[in-house]
Amino acid sequence: MKIFLVEDEWVHAEDIRISIENLGHEWLGFSSEGFDAINKINKLQPDVILLDMMLHGAQSGTAIAAFINKEIKKPFIFITSVIDENVIEQGLYTNPVAYLTKPINEGDLKAALIKVKTIVAAADAYDVNDTPEQLLIRIGRNLLPVNKANILFIETGEKNYCKIHVAENTQYTVKKSLTALMDLLNQKTFYRVHKEYVINLHAVSKIDEAAQLVYINKYCIPVGSNYKQGLLLHFNIL
Repeated sequence: MKIFLVEDEWVHAEDIRISIENLGHEWLGFSSEGFDAINKINKLQPDVILLDMMLHGAQSGTAIAAFINKEIKKPFIFITSVIDENVIEQGLYTNPVAYLTKPINEGDLKAALIKVKTIVAAADAYDVNDTPEQLLIRIGRNLLPVNKANILFIETGEKNYCKIHVAENTQYTVKKSLTALMDLLNQKTFYRVHKEYVINLHAVSKIDEAAQLVYINKYCIPVGSNYKQGLLLHFNIL
């Protein structure tokens, strides 16, 4: 496989290069800065990306991950030297194939790359045209079809419940976690802006950068600091 690395510590980058070549994969190089990394990934089209979660600079690792999900659609593996539950939880929302802690163990890297191959093979066998455009929401004894395109946003409720807002004054409560619901939605259309909110990007009325708020119709939705950069990557800013 062709592998590209996003890492701002040269010592770790060199160790990872050696491991990649030892495992028989093709090293495409690395970048230490977010915007440069995005340009090189677009140009080189790697099969998999190793991505430092705690990348310094204007673009965080999770913001780059959001861009990869939206535009490039390549599998990526997070690497980090920080074992922090909040950091790991934040990264989970971007659906990495695996996490590796620095310094990278060659055996762990091999196992993660095998997992990538398995996921890619499964995706190749799956027809994206078979993805349902509707959700069926259980209301009592009935199942109500809801077009995904009509969903404005989703927020977490109590325990393992979520509220799906379809239109003003219309919402449905379902027994599903926000992460589980994200797996059912198109990530080019829906984005997690906060640990408690997922929004339909096509429904956004306004973004208040200073206040870190998103407006959808009459609703005002907070944007978490760790999600702001990823959100803005979904738009062309003039």
